[in-house]
This record gives sequence, structure tokens and C-alpha cells, in this order.
Amino acid sequence: MCALPFPVATCTLSRRAASSALLLALAAGLSACQQEPLSPSRTESRPWAAVPAVAAAGRPNIVVIMTDDQTMESMSVMPQTLSLIGAAGVTFEKNVVTYALCCPSRATFFTGQYPHNHGVRSNGSPDGGHAKLDHSNTLPLWLQGAGYVTGHIGKYLNGYGKVDTLEIPPGWTEWYGGIGESAYDYYGYLLNENGTVVPYGTTSEHYQSDVYTGKAVDFILRRAPDAALGVPFFLSVTYFAPHWGDPLEPGDPLLPTAVPAPRHKGRFAGEFLPSSPAFNEADISDKPASMRSRA
Repeated sequence: MCALPFPVATCTLSRRAASSALLLALAAGLSACQQEPLSPSRTESRPWAAVPAVAAAGRPNIVVIMTDDQTMESMSVMPQTLSLIGAAGVTFEKNVVTYALCCPSRATFFTGQYPHNHGVRSNGSPDGGHAKLDHSNTLPLWLQGAGYVTGHIGKYLNGYGKVDTLEIPPGWTEWYGGIGESAYDYYGYLLNENGTVVPYGTTSEHYQSDVYTGKAVDFILRRAPDAALGVPFFLSVTYFAPHWGDPLEPGDPLLPTAVPAPRHKGRFAGEFLPSSPAFNEADISDKPASMRSRA
């Protein structure tokens, strides 16, 4: 995995967004990029380089990049992400995850509330999931009210699309959401694209992360001219990678693993997985019952 080469505006925005009292989360880990580093002297091949970081009225364009189950260790092999986003962006050296579970954390991002306040306390019913969140009071609605164009691409709250595949949560100008269980498939998945269910196939050009990246770049380039005239945009790009998912590939263990893009297969064949002192700890008698039961 490596960094998406768009916009330096994404990096610059993190500082300006903070000064404008806007929350910007950057957890960059895109698997849909080029293998070779980009030359900083070549802008003709990077149309996103011309995207304005700040709209005419002085309000920042905001791009939030979210990955799923990514470790900090993986950033050590992602020089483009570190250079294009990390170095120019904001690093939160002291931060707290109030509830380290997928759906509650995503709900917290979209509401700014603790799980006991927004009510999403699990990934599924009856205590959590997409249906548990009050979608009438969320970040995209607030931003739309402030004059922003909003867009979401990728995974949403767990369970989205299981009841209504055509649902578009309030507040989104453009919507490309992964539907139901197919959101966990790197190939052969379904997207709700602005109210139309679009199926994707099993060939390399349909690799999920690449499709999300293409849609993100397209959104930014289309919306940039209006941003320059005073209509800023907010884009949420939420990758499923590097979470485990289907399809099961040759050489996988009994459980599915993350599926790399074809161009990245075998890149780490000679590397050893890093391990901490917590790996395969012999004595876990001081750990919670849920962990002791796995011994």
C-alpha cells in the first residue's frame, strides 16, 4: 500500500481546518496508488495539484481519508503517504479512542459524541449498527448548512444498505456507499451511487480501493472550480482496506485476509511480521475473560 498522490491541498487543509474550528481526521492509507514515488517537479501529470486548498470565501476544502484496522507499523512502508499527507498535515501525537470498535467509532466521527450519547454501542443490533444512529444530526448536515458541498465514498456504518439498498443518509450531496455485506468484498461488491445500485466485477479494474480512489479524484476535480468561486467541499473517503475480507486467495489461512491489488501481490513475501511482547503471551491470566477464553 502507498499514498494517493492527490492534493497537497488535503495536507494543507488540516492546519487551516483546525484554525477554523473544523474537525479534520486524516488516517491515510490508500492502496490505490502508483508504485513509484512521484517527481515533485512534474505537475502536468498531476491535475489535482491545481485544486485550491481554500475556497474564495476563505473556507477550506476538507478531505477526510479513513482506513479500517490499519496499524501504525504499516506506515513505515508507505513513504508517499508520509510525504504527501503526513509531512504537510497534522499529526495528533496524543489522542484517545473512546471505543475501539468500528461502528461506534464511525458514529463518533460523524457526531463528535461519545458512544453513550450517540447510542451506537456495537456493530450490530440491538445496541448498534447503522440503524441505531440518529442521522438527522450529523457532520455532513452541519457542513451543508454552512454552504459546503458534501460527498461520501466507501464504507459507512456497519449494516448500511441491508434494509434499504437505495437509502442515502441526510446531508450528502454525492453518495457512493458500500452496500451490506458486499462492502467487505474487495471484488464483486455493490455501491449505492446517488440512488442507483451499481455492481462491480472481479477483474483488476474493479479492485475496491482503486474504484474508491478514482471516484475521490473525480469528485475533487469536478468540485474544485466551484470551490474557487466560494463553494467549498467536504469529502469523506473511507477505505475498507486493510481490513480482512473476501475473496479467499491461495495461500490464505483458514480465515480471509486483506486482499492486495494485483500490482502489490508478493511485495512483502520476504518480510517478517513485526511482533510486540504482547504477541502470543504465555500468561494471560491478568487479561479480560474474552481474551483468556481464546487461550
